[in-house]
Amino acid sequence: MRRKLFCAAVAMIAAILWVYYAGIAIGLLSAAPAVCGVLCLKNRTAYGGVRLILVFFTAGCLLMCVHTYQARHGILAGFSDDQRVSVRGVVTEVRQTGGQKWQLTVDTGGEKLLVRYYRQIDDPYGLIGREIEFSAVIEEPKEAGNPRTFDYQLYLRSRNIFYITTADSFSLTDRKTDLLRRFQRVILLKRERFFRDLQLPEQSAAMVRGILFGDTADLDEEVYDTFRKNGTAHVLAVSGLHIGIIYGLFRRLWEKHRSRAMVMLFLMILTAYGTAACWSVSVRRAVFLILLSLLGEAVQRRRDLLTSLSAAAMAVIAANPYVIFGASFQMSFLAVASMSFFTPVLQKICGRTLAPVLAVQLGLMPYMAYTFNYVSFVALIGNFPVLFLVSLLVPAGIAGFLLILLTGGSLPLLPQILDGLSDMIIRTNGFFSADGFLSFDVPGPPLWAVFLILAVAAAAAFTDASPFDRAQVVLVDVGQGDCLHLRTKDGRNLLIDGGGSVSYDVGKKILKPYLLKNGFSSVDLAAATHLHRDHYQGISELAACFPVGKIVTEGRTGQRLTADENAWLEILWPDHQQPESDDENAGSLIFKVHWYGISLLVTGDITAEGEAMLLEKYRGTDALKCDVLKVAHHGSAYSTSDDFLEAADPSVAVIGVGTNNYGHPSQKVIEKMQKKGIIVYRTDLDGAVGIRSKDGKITVCTKKR
Repeated sequence: MRRKLFCAAVAMIAAILWVYYAGIAIGLLSAAPAVCGVLCLKNRTAYGGVRLILVFFTAGCLLMCVHTYQARHGILAGFSDDQRVSVRGVVTEVRQTGGQKWQLTVDTGGEKLLVRYYRQIDDPYGLIGREIEFSAVIEEPKEAGNPRTFDYQLYLRSRNIFYITTADSFSLTDRKTDLLRRFQRVILLKRERFFRDLQLPEQSAAMVRGILFGDTADLDEEVYDTFRKNGTAHVLAVSGLHIGIIYGLFRRLWEKHRSRAMVMLFLMILTAYGTAACWSVSVRRAVFLILLSLLGEAVQRRRDLLTSLSAAAMAVIAANPYVIFGASFQMSFLAVASMSFFTPVLQKICGRTLAPVLAVQLGLMPYMAYTFNYVSFVALIGNFPVLFLVSLLVPAGIAGFLLILLTGGSLPLLPQILDGLSDMIIRTNGFFSADGFLSFDVPGPPLWAVFLILAVAAAAAFTDASPFDRAQVVLVDVGQGDCLHLRTKDGRNLLIDGGGSVSYDVGKKILKPYLLKNGFSSVDLAAATHLHRDHYQGISELAACFPVGKIVTEGRTGQRLTADENAWLEILWPDHQQPESDDENAGSLIFKVHWYGISLLVTGDITAEGEAMLLEKYRGTDALKCDVLKVAHHGSAYSTSDDFLEAADPSVAVIGVGTNNYGHPSQKVIEKMQKKGIIVYRTDLDGAVGIRSKDGKITVCTKKR
């Protein structure tokens, strides 16, 4: 059954992907022929492997269908209608996301709800296992607004969370919870006491917390970014490395003193540590592999790493099939699979000590390029000293944690040891980062290439196909703001506006990932209609972290920005800009985009008065006529007059807008355009909007619907 089980796990994952992309109905129909195949293949000797694969493909299809149906038709689904409802549930997890920002995972009776809370909590980890009651509006998390970018909805589903809410307040009920929840609360409270007693400097405390328990909320973003780009960020997520260190210590003691009591003590330590690390996917995988190893020794059966890994994967997937979409699952299992495949070959070249580390890095490198869009040339080298220092910090830290857990005491000199080691880890990692000189942002390689490199079935590549690959113009979803991405046939990229937000870095968090993940390594020209935050700030932020060529913020009527003979921008307004004017909207650059058969009018934030001046200037001409209208001022009620719509006469209108932002877009404006037969797309509902001209016909694709 050794290699067959690996094939069965792959079949199960393939089935889940198939149902996710094809839908429940198609998934159920696909399971039927697989069942027929199992029944028809009666010769178990000749077709045993095929039968097993078909069985697990069927199981994957049914599991995904049932899980998705239950989530969509459960108790919380009935609340998702913008009405405030009263909710009761048991807190199963508490995460601090910075300052007085908290995320509580609440079990409402078989369904999990993510509750955001933005106030001080005096005893946050004391809430674990307690039932709370609150009133809030239940909503579905947002899916990715742009192609191939981070999908928050899918990420939460990988954690078995389908709905979110924000609570203004909550109260504890008197209901007693089960013993398991109370045990979890005790462990997490001990964990917090451990850090209070250490009294480490802020940066060292954040580093130790990240390494020991995978909690990086307090870690400086620049420091974390250095680990990420060095390929050493895995030390900040509790992984098989940490569990492996504990297991290695146990094996040494086991060789000298074999007893059931020692095994029981080791299992208790694993349970306590896993609970303190909130049983992340990598912890569950590592513990499962260790248990299989112990079981194999007990029954005197030889253990195969790949088979054990396959069994662990199927056990994790059975609990939640959406877990395969999480980076934690992907990296954790890919790392061990790489060890299984590559270590035997590398041992002949670099020996048994270095081979496993190199195997993991070689396996993860194409994945990191695809998922995180960077490649580090120091990852293979920098991992060794960092891992060595971590291998010293982990046993010291865990020993201190276990001591306070069991006796309430502390180890002498432990704060100084942990502070010194964490500082050395940060400095060593910083040395190998060379200020980013040896790590590079890269456009995401095609998914088929990643699968090919990893020697996995290239047929899975179809999941990477996107209709946006053929779009010539994309209205990028940047939340509240505008951003148009134009690309030429020879690979150049232009932006008109770039969004912007007071609360986060749109350039770094939205535009850069969107560009890299869709294969674009630079922007040749970025133009801003005007300098308001939600139009220009994203461009400025992008230029600070991504290659951006010329930036245009000024212009006047008649100027032309040419990409090639079939693609250019024409400035229709203003006749002259007035930098000293307090009204940026009145001075918005108005662009007429001529792009491979598409004519698109970009109107910035002009008001009805500005539209009237445009109408007067271009009366008797077709200058304002367009196929696509970028609606002015995010669909404001004070723009998009009837006369202006008549002159533009678009067939499609697009609106760049966020959720619940200043009342935009106006319903009257939407209805006005719909009455004229104009098809309206908006980024808050449709996500990114891709536009293409083919054979003289305009076609549109959207990310969300």
